[in-house]
Amino acid sequence: MMASMYLLVICLLIYRFRKLHLDTVSVFIPIAYFILKCLCGIGVWILYRDYFKNGDMLGYVKETEIMIQLFKQSPVEFLKAIFGIDHLGLLKNIEHWNAATYNPFFNDNRSFLIFNLLIRLLSFGNVYAQIVWINFASYIGLLCLYKCFNEDLFSDETKQTNRNEIKFLRFIPFVLPSVLIFGSALLKESLLLFAFGLFVRRTQLAFSFSSNKNYLYFIISLIILLLIKPYLLLILLPGILALFFHKKMSAVNVKLIFISIYCGGLLELLLLGKFFPQFDLPSYLFGQRLNLMRNAIMSASHSLINPVSFAPEALSFLRHVPQAIIFAFTRPFPTEIELWWMIPISLDSIMVTILIVYLIFNRKKFQILFSPFSLLLFFSSMVLLMMIGFTIPVIGNIVRFKMPAMLMLALSVSSFKWNKLSFFKK
Repeated sequence: MMASMYLLVICLLIYRFRKLHLDTVSVFIPIAYFILKCLCGIGVWILYRDYFKNGDMLGYVKETEIMIQLFKQSPVEFLKAIFGIDHLGLLKNIEHWNAATYNPFFNDNRSFLIFNLLIRLLSFGNVYAQIVWINFASYIGLLCLYKCFNEDLFSDETKQTNRNEIKFLRFIPFVLPSVLIFGSALLKESLLLFAFGLFVRRTQLAFSFSSNKNYLYFIISLIILLLIKPYLLLILLPGILALFFHKKMSAVNVKLIFISIYCGGLLELLLLGKFFPQFDLPSYLFGQRLNLMRNAIMSASHSLINPVSFAPEALSFLRHVPQAIIFAFTRPFPTEIELWWMIPISLDSIMVTILIVYLIFNRKKFQILFSPFSLLLFFSSMVLLMMIGFTIPVIGNIVRFKMPAMLMLALSVSSFKWNKLSFFKK
């Protein structure tokens, strides 16, 4: 009942406020999309609860309940533990709060547990209401991404006969199975969509329209993404630097700037690792690979698979980069699917491949132009796929972790053909 009430309220908000609409389409489409996401989130919850009977989602919900009880027992001690003043305090036995994630920054499980704690208070402990709230957050993130790539959708140069076709293609990234499944569940991926979409949109506005307000929002969105997925922010930063150089040197080919920044940055990082071992990227990824493989074997994970093999040195790493990208993009193969629930999430690669092939064969219909943000997401998706291909040894985790990469890739390729180079408006 409570979940239905919140669902109705949020649908009314989407209907009432124009900023929550999708431009150029009926208001009922985003409402239907939001309801679809909520239904997908509920389906994933039932799958985890009744079929798997374990997993991250159930752990997050259970530990949020424990945190509520700890807060009631001792609010001061609880807040001290939350803010790290007493890291051995009340939360020392919370598994995800203290989980070893092999993350050189910090345990990003904590950010999600705090968010889950907040929406748990709003939902009064109702799991289905929590799913509605987290889907509203992910909807906002996806809405921000849609607005980034929709403003030039109907340019003067676009033929009238192609507009409906372009409009249809623009929705494909948002109906990728991994976005609808993992991006709708009580998992970090849903919150990641909010943080990622907000960051991309605020970066666009900060570069397009210089103002103190836009710069402030950009910094806030950067901090949010840093707290939720710091490695994704690191992947995006070279692209942000390329955007800066493109704005200062608009006469230089934008593709050349992005290629120079990403390839030059990779070579500099490899060279830096020769003198400062703590920055040695191949050794770090090789260590991550071993840690994750050992953890998967100890936990008896299903669907184990060997990531792309490489030696922890620069030449071997560079030689295997294309193979790692292809490995992450194509997995899982149909022959590797052992469980029925993996069939939908294995369709991401097929859908994106069909989209790319379609656009190539119909390239004469559309403008063959590249927007800076299309390039930002394209190169970022390649870097993320590379990291996944080198390190992740479980098929289920591959499809889950590559969700943002497939979303970025689908958004970028679907925007290559008709975006005008008018991103940096004066």
